[in-house]
Amino acid sequence: MTQVLKMPDGEQVFKDATPTPIPGTSICFPTIEQLIKVTPFKGNRLFRLRVKKMLKHWKTQLPTHFIFGVVRIRKELEFTLNGEDYTYNAGNQLIDGNTRCEGYRMGDLDIPDHNVICIVFDIDDAASLQDLYDSYDADAAAKTTAEGIQSALETLNLLLDTKPLILGAWSTALRTALNGEAKGLTTLSQVAYFKDELSKIDKSKIFKCEDPALNVQMIKALALIVAKVYNCNNRCMEGLRRIASIKTKDLDTTADKWDGITAILYEWLQGRKDEKHFVLRAGFRNKTQFAQVEEQMNFLLYAFDIWMQDRPLDKSKGWKPSYMEDVYTETLADMFEANPIDQ
Repeated sequence: MTQVLKMPDGEQVFKDATPTPIPGTSICFPTIEQLIKVTPFKGNRLFRLRVKKMLKHWKTQLPTHFIFGVVRIRKELEFTLNGEDYTYNAGNQLIDGNTRCEGYRMGDLDIPDHNVICIVFDIDDAASLQDLYDSYDADAAAKTTAEGIQSALETLNLLLDTKPLILGAWSTALRTALNGEAKGLTTLSQVAYFKDELSKIDKSKIFKCEDPALNVQMIKALALIVAKVYNCNNRCMEGLRRIASIKTKDLDTTADKWDGITAILYEWLQGRKDEKHFVLRAGFRNKTQFAQVEEQMNFLLYAFDIWMQDRPLDKSKGWKPSYMEDVYTETLADMFEANPIDQ
């Protein structure tokens, strides 16, 4: 019969952890009841949404399911991203095993009749804390993923309402909006670059358009870029709201001249995406190879600029691809010159 070892009460079990040969690393043997009271790491992904997905995996209990990680943040840690200051509070935070602990809290997992293993890491600086968290999912840390975006939104204290935005389902849009500047940057730094814009983008509903055909990565990339370039001014946000709110049946293309938003909506909502019907070449719409991305973003940014200028163009003669060459790279160059990105 398994016996539960008597451990110090509350968080004292982590304070009394036994040092290991690894510097700054200790080990202790708390109960699950003690672990589920530890505050989740501030920069964690949306672990509460993952419980049901993981239950099948945990059905066959393995020793690795009972190993957890806690960071002992020994002082308040401050860090700066894009000119804004953030803080990690001192104290214990659960850095590995939050989804499992949530399963125990919800009653979806049976609390074991034995202690578990907890590795305790002493942390004195913010960079080491983020590196430690990333090390638990090296693949996700190395590239921009939905879970990486979730973690970044949590760290940046961004409270959003639009579900696709919250779930981080816009990693391709983020990479497209930064293009080559994304190389070498953490997901946290990439998301932080658009922090001020994301709250306003959230209110525009552009990440959850009424017409499903517009819920695509290139439209989301457009929203990130123009929100930054035009400082989320009234006309910019009006254009994004218009894209977000329209449905195919409501699109009016009868005028001889089209504003930029009408042109965008016509390209995305009319015609077959595998056939040329307006500006983009056949099969280019929503594709993510660079040449295809470049052509789509050239058109989208050109059209949005026409909207911003309130300068409708002849729908038959005013939308030539030659007018749009290099608009994507030039717009990003202007964006980074006006708003340098933290490296």
